[in-house]
Amino acid sequence: MKKILSSMMLLAAVMIFTACSSDIDYTPSENYVLQVVSANVSFGPNAASGQIEVTADQPVTAESSESWCTTSVNGNIVTVSVTDFADITSRNAEVIITSGERKVSVPVHQDGLSVALEANDNYIIANAGNADSPILIKNKSNCNVRYSTTESWIHVTESADGFEIVVDANNTTDYRRGLFTAEAGTITKTVYIGQWGTEDPSVEGKFLATWIEDEEEYAAQVQIVANPDAENSYLIKGLIDEGDFPLLYNARNGDYYIPAGAFVGTWTYQRTTYYLRSIIDYMDATGEYFDPETISDASNSPHRMSFAWKTDNEANLFFTYVKNSNLGAGYLTTSFFVQAYLAPDSASEDVLAGWLYEFTNLTLVKL
Repeated sequence: MKKILSSMMLLAAVMIFTACSSDIDYTPSENYVLQVVSANVSFGPNAASGQIEVTADQPVTAESSESWCTTSVNGNIVTVSVTDFADITSRNAEVIITSGERKVSVPVHQDGLSVALEANDNYIIANAGNADSPILIKNKSNCNVRYSTTESWIHVTESADGFEIVVDANNTTDYRRGLFTAEAGTITKTVYIGQWGTEDPSVEGKFLATWIEDEEEYAAQVQIVANPDAENSYLIKGLIDEGDFPLLYNARNGDYYIPAGAFVGTWTYQRTTYYLRSIIDYMDATGEYFDPETISDASNSPHRMSFAWKTDNEANLFFTYVKNSNLGAGYLTTSFFVQAYLAPDSASEDVLAGWLYEFTNLTLVKL
């Protein structure tokens, strides 16, 4: 009796188990779910990863349309990874997520490089350095920016705002120049840094002179030498064949000048000797041009031809013709002439024969 009862109980258990198993349907129904819950797959140009979360009642797989965009799946989480991107244009991919017979497409976007540095082309620093007021180059780029410098006296500290640049004191007498370079991908930004020495640069030496005459550009190698006959006096040699230009130092203003009406040499033409003088050419407030008859060595003459050290956009040092501080505010000048006169001691219009040379925007770069 007990054996029969046990057999009947075992048969009932098997029947119950079989009935429960047959209630589970593994075939996809028309109402099964595949839905994107969230997606964080918009990237900057640097290599990065983001995630897509989905709701699904079937196993999830994912694949990308582009080789630079890869996927991996852990349950209902799809991780999307992108590589570094060195172009300035953006790029896009598509991630296809599959669950059962359902598919969903998620767009992936990666920005191109945007290097945004707020900086001047150049910075000119006093010889004492700038420890108390560092140069700040603001960095608003959307990517990693590498930097380098060409000189050991230029120091860079990277901060959340960008790059702080400190320049050591220059204890030499010479002007010096260095570069700060920022790079991201194929994009390069160069900032030029110049620094004065403890003394003004020497005007003695060889220079490449450039100027404009009658709308034509000219160039010549010239040399400035000390004048053995006078203190704080120099000679510009090679600018013209007929003679040398006297160049005096103005200690009051710290600039240099060719005196008003300075004698620069003689020129003989058809048996006539002409006396050459350097004459300023300036324009007044009405637009009229004047070539004054002044002959004077005075450093405060409004008609002297002044020169000063300047720097260009790349912090290169050059010596150039400038408006002198004694010429009225309403007057403009960018040029001077070498004019020929019939008398040796006058720049009067009565003895003026004409002009031989025009020097507009005269600039001398040291060689």
